[in-house]
Order: sequence, then structure tokens, then C-alpha cells
Amino acid sequence: MQDKKAVIFEAGRELFQQKGFKDINVSDITKKAGVGVGTFYNYYESKEQLFLEIFIDENSRVKRATVKALNFNDTPDKIIRDYMQQSLNIMSNNMILKEWYKKDMARELRAYFNEHGGEDVSFVRSVFIELLAKWRAEKSIREDLDIEAVLSIFDMLVYLDNHQDEVGIADFPSALRLLGEFIIQGITAR
Repeated sequence: MQDKKAVIFEAGRELFQQKGFKDINVSDITKKAGVGVGTFYNYYESKEQLFLEIFIDENSRVKRATVKALNFNDTPDKIIRDYMQQSLNIMSNNMILKEWYKKDMARELRAYFNEHGGEDVSFVRSVFIELLAKWRAEKSIREDLDIEAVLSIFDMLVYLDNHQDEVGIADFPSALRLLGEFIIQGITAR
């Protein structure tokens, strides 16, 4: 017998990936999962709760895949640039992750993520701690920079997402990309 919660989760993931959050309802999910609406509510309070759990899982999966795809033999600026570019591309092409930039769900999604989504952030941080230490030993980055300070700058890029309304959602990805370029130049400048 299949785990009904897992079946609902996967049905929701597939539907949200195809159509996004707004165009899916609980009956779409239960029909795809082959369960009744009452069964859905045995496991999830709402479509929003299911989506939030799917978002956290999808974000973690994608971040790990993005890091795995990096060529760690490349130069620091290329690795950082590739990571940022892949992350932005995925966020704009993945219907689940794209919800981060939509007003309908953004505030609730950010709050839930900040409470439940720390694992993928610490995973990426640990990868960059190792890389920064390696680059410092190779003298590939500025020696006068404190690694923790550089990591805090990377963290700031992530935290800026919480203020995308102030920046303007339409301009946010390009502004973030440009800020990332300035940071890369500052870290690798000698």
C-alpha cells in the first residue's frame, strides 16, 4: 500500500510544477493522487500548507543539484557567477520556485521558508566556506578579506529576497545579478 501523504505530495508537486500555485485547487490534487478530498485534509490543512512543504523540498533539491553541477576546478569568479546564474535561471523557470517572486504567496512563503528552510542555506554556506578557504590558500581571492565577512555578503544576497517588494519585483533579478557581479569583482580584485 502506498503512503497516501507521499502520493498527495507528489501529485501536488507535479501539478504545481505544471501550472503554478494559483491555478491548482485541492480537487485537482486529489484527482491526480487518486484520493478523496477528505483524505487530503487528513494530511494537510490547506493547499497552501502542501505548497509550502513542496517549495522547501524543491528548493533544497535544486540547490543541491546546482552545487553538484559546479566545476570546482574553475576560477572563483566563474564558480560564483555560475552558481548565481544557475540559481536565477532555475528560480525563473521552475513554476514552484517562481512563486517566490509573486505577490500572491510571497510573504507567507518567505515567512515559512525562514522558519523551515534553513537546511539548504547551511548546505550551500558549508560548500562556500570550503571554497573560500581553498581560494585564500591558492591566493585566488583577496587575502585581506575575512571569510566570515564574505559569507555574510553572500547571505545578504539571499536576505535581499525578503525585500524584493521595496526593490521592485520586476527589476529584482537583474539588480541581484548586477550586485553579484560587483561582489565577485570585489572579492577577486587584487
